[in-house]
Amino acid sequence: VPQESIDIFDDIAPDGNLEIVIRCTDGGQYFGMAQPDLYILAGEVLYRHGRKTYHLKAGDSLFFDAEAAHGPEELISLPVKMIAVLSRAKDAD
Repeated sequence: VPQESIDIFDDIAPDGNLEIVIRCTDGGQYFGMAQPDLYILAGEVLYRHGRKTYHLKAGDSLFFDAEAAHGPEELISLPVKMIAVLSRAKDAD
């Protein structure tokens, strides 16, 4: 699979305090049908998934269904660097 079909985006906040790298296990974009495996590489963050908030720090991971609203809610220890590896949900085919 060509590299450009796997790398969705690298997002770095203008102040450099938040960096998110997203990779797919196979080509194509499938937001809303994905199951991300989120790994915290550096820093500490409160991460929201649906109605729950998770306190994550370097070395932690979180696996969840991307259909619920999700994302960093509060950056606690800077900089925060994370990588999300997306895989297709079972019923996405």
